Amino acid sequence: MPQSAQLTPEELVEVAQKISELLGGKVKFAVIGGAACSLVRVASDAEYRGTSDLDLVIQPNKSYNAEVISNWLVQKHPKIIRSVEQFGVRIPAIPIYRGKDEYLVEIEIFDVEAWPNRQQYNIADTASNPMTTLTFSPDQYSGSSGDWKIPVMHPVWLLREKILSQYEREGSVKERTDISDLQIMLQVVDPKSLVLSAHNHVTALQNLMAKRPDLINKLRRAIVCYPVFGD
Repeated sequence: MPQSAQLTPEELVEVAQKISELLGGKVKFAVIGGAACSLVRVASDAEYRGTSDLDLVIQPNKSYNAEVISNWLVQKHPKIIRSVEQFGVRIPAIPIYRGKDEYLVEIEIFDVEAWPNRQQYNIADTASNPMTTLTFSPDQYSGSSGDWKIPVMHPVWLLREKILSQYEREGSVKERTDISDLQIMLQVVDPKSLVLSAHNHVTALQNLMAKRPDLINKLRRAIVCYPVFGD
């Protein structure tokens, strides 16, 4: 049975490009989570951290929501997309190959209608949840021509979410990964580009600063947060 594996930078970019080609024109979408942070790292020539799957958020429309588009991928593109079970739910997966060994990259798709308590998934709200497009040169990967353009959530969005998740996952291995990711985002976002005012974000920021005082100056440069910085 095919297993999962930590993706190399080249594998991640190729998988993200493949899913971008399939979804293009169907729904508005962006890569989120560890895959988005890893893609930003690749695009920024930062230290790569790797991931074994790909999470996406889509904006539901009249034809598609997360569940429908997941099923559509499997049914419409059976030669490209497999179906695997995750926690009792079937989700798409893209196979990759290393020699004769096959590995499956799970593709988990979210939308704000299915997760109404996660307004960070509402990508129609571009002010609160900005996206960006990363451009990769395919001759570094597959030898084909033309740029590959992959939509991801903006590093400002990723920074905000990682500040919160490092607090929520304190004490776990993922907390360390969250802090590593947000350090990369601090390098690429513009000064004062993230505004934090919600109580949970303020608490998470204070928690991070208490744990990592070495990051305070970088956080102050990137973030506007009156309760913490007074600006």
